[in-house]
Amino acid sequence: MTISRVKAVVGKNDRVYLAVFTDGMENASKEYSGDQIRVELEKVRSKGWEVNFFCGYGEVEHYKRELNLDDNVACCMPLNEEGFESMKLSMDKSLKKIIQGK
Repeated sequence: MTISRVKAVVGKNDRVYLAVFTDGMENASKEYSGDQIRVELEKVRSKGWEVNFFCGYGEVEHYKRELNLDDNVACCMPLNEEGFESMKLSMDKSLKKIIQGK
């Protein structure tokens, strides 16, 4: 689902958790440029959305620079079972914050 579709269904007072996943830069989006993604992520974060951007270890610094991501937003992980378990824990933590209203 694209961020545009998510934004279309979110109400004014809804709390939102957005998880973005990438398996690498070799298949970059043809629909959105890096600048467009950066701007969209900045907009939704300014509205209070909780955002995590998951990528591989070798690419985290690129995405942090390209998309202006903080350390607490950019999450690097190996693309294996251990990495997916780490991703799940990170998502659970973010969702818990939303549920608790923090």
